[in-house]
Amino acid sequence: MRAMNVWLMIATGVMVPTAALAAPVFITYPFEVTATSGPLSGVSAAGTFTYNTAITPPGGGQVLAVGLLNDLNFTWDSITYNASTANTGGMLLGSSGNLFGVVSGTTCQAAS
Repeated sequence: MRAMNVWLMIATGVMVPTAALAAPVFITYPFEVTATSGPLSGVSAAGTFTYNTAITPPGGGQVLAVGLLNDLNFTWDSITYNASTANTGGMLLGSSGNLFGVVSGTTCQAAS
């Protein structure tokens, strides 16, 4: 049986493929952050990150580990971050790999 790609629109407005036969799917999310206090209060920056839905536990749930992002592109206060410099500590995923939350930073441990 030949796998067929289906495109669906996620809440962020990005088209992402989902594949038949439960093949891993790489999903890229755009995001924007705005500082609410401190010397950068009111400053905004945008970026993207990508993860592989193959990390989704059966039925969905938490994935607690570092290095869960396949790609990260983000610059904040003239410092550029990528998947190596701002690793993940955890993700909360739905049963189909949809993202509910992510913890990421420069000194993450699993779920911290």
